[in-house]
Amino acid sequence: MKKTIPALLCLLCALAAGTAAFFGCTGGGDNPGGATENPGGSTETPDDGDDTPDEPAPPTYTEVLTDGSASFSPDNAKTVIKNARYPYNEGWTDEHTYIFTIETGWSNTDTAIRENAVELSSSDQNIIPNDALSYDTVTNMDLVGSRGDNHIQQIEIMLDTSKVSKGSAYVTMGFASSNNSLHKFELCAELTVVEQGEYEVETMSETLEIDVRRSDASDCTDFSIMFWDEDYIEGAYVNGEACEYSFEINLKAEDGIVSVTFDYIVGHRYSITLTSGAEYDVYSALELSNTVSGGNGYYIEGDDPSAYLVYEDPGETVEIEAGDWFYPDKH
Repeated sequence: MKKTIPALLCLLCALAAGTAAFFGCTGGGDNPGGATENPGGSTETPDDGDDTPDEPAPPTYTEVLTDGSASFSPDNAKTVIKNARYPYNEGWTDEHTYIFTIETGWSNTDTAIRENAVELSSSDQNIIPNDALSYDTVTNMDLVGSRGDNHIQQIEIMLDTSKVSKGSAYVTMGFASSNNSLHKFELCAELTVVEQGEYEVETMSETLEIDVRRSDASDCTDFSIMFWDEDYIEGAYVNGEACEYSFEINLKAEDGIVSVTFDYIVGHRYSITLTSGAEYDVYSALELSNTVSGGNGYYIEGDDPSAYLVYEDPGETVEIEAGDWFYPDKH
């Protein structure tokens, strides 16, 4: 019996030591989550090195310029000049306003917008704040007159360019018809804002020749041609100088031909008026011939009754003829 008691005591000591070691690795029975005790007696969770909550990934944007029957017009300017307006529309567009047109493709029963479904927002409030965006509807009657109907044919997005800053942002444009739940769309366009003077247009040297030999002004020598840039971009520059909406060129006819070479802004349409005399006088304006085909020429586009001077290739000469006075009673 005397020999077994010391052996039993040794066994109990060994078990006690193992139990103490076990509770030291797991943090003890009172800390199942792995917390450890500090000398002050409080309980702390081990620091994993970063206590900041994970930030959600920023949304990604992709241009969507067509959705079903709706489309973001290709004529819209996606480069925006701060404090400028576009389209200029002979100066009728409100100052510091860019207008972007959406063709809805809706039917003649779609006469109202579902207001609670409108989504008009920017991806970057520092560049294009939401409060710089607004919209208006354009009916078929607005476009074609009394022979049209009241369905919404276009939606115009207005951007206040006095509120924007340099950079790029995506603008989301979502609309739905109140009359048909299936008629809805969401478009997204990337717009780039630049400062005044940073946008340079490209030009080509082109020539215009007007034959006045069979016109009412055939006995005149001095003439004036007035040009109007129908696609004028306010705030844009050409050859280091600000673009002009209109400009006048005075010249003399040689052998019955009035000829002028000028810097034509690529892709733009020009209205022109020829008048007799050394200075422009609308009451001395002459009718000008035009063709109905495209390319390099002076012609009518679609339903627009006006004719425009357009060049597609550099170094071309467009030849047209002058005819009768517009205001014969003034002569």
